Amino acid sequence: LVQPYTALTHQHVASLFEAGEQRGSVYLVYEFISGERLNAALAGHPMNLRRALDLASQLADALADAHALGLVHGALTASGVIVTPKGHAKILDFGLAACLPERRSDDADGVRAADRQAARIEVIGRSRVAYAAPEQLLGQRADHRADLFALGALLHEMVTGRHAFSGRTPLDIGVQVLQSRPPVPSSLNAEVSRTVDR
Repeated sequence: LVQPYTALTHQHVASLFEAGEQRGSVYLVYEFISGERLNAALAGHPMNLRRALDLASQLADALADAHALGLVHGALTASGVIVTPKGHAKILDFGLAACLPERRSDDADGVRAADRQAARIEVIGRSRVAYAAPEQLLGQRADHRADLFALGALLHEMVTGRHAFSGRTPLDIGVQVLQSRPPVPSSLNAEVSRTVDR
């Protein structure tokens, strides 16, 4: 299932060297990347705008190559990106989402759609729901557009220091993703231009 991901070689993606199964468990062997996770680098503060745009450009280039191969990350988050000591972004765990079992929250007959949606959001969890595209929260299959949505949410966070969507619980955040638009970045950071807002 994850074998096609070993074909993805890009300077801004941690290489997946091997995928296999042993004693009923799937294992993945990735390249070791030293550096700081993007969420730790942000720590609730906006980045220098030029640096944020440079990192976002690196991530966009990596995603474009992956999508050209028909590969989707499907779970891109700030904690899934390492910034190396030389300032390069590296996307981690490409292929990981493909080998995770799908958890169904709608197996029981008679479960209301709203309850299924709430359960699905809880399964996705706080760390991912702020970056998950609406179709993912609705239980639809993710494609390359979900990665672009996550990249947009990452860029918003990099230039403002805040998540594009927020709430006290994963469900609150999921409702924001489904029903609202994030604040315009320039309203949170005066250094952001209208071009970046767009």
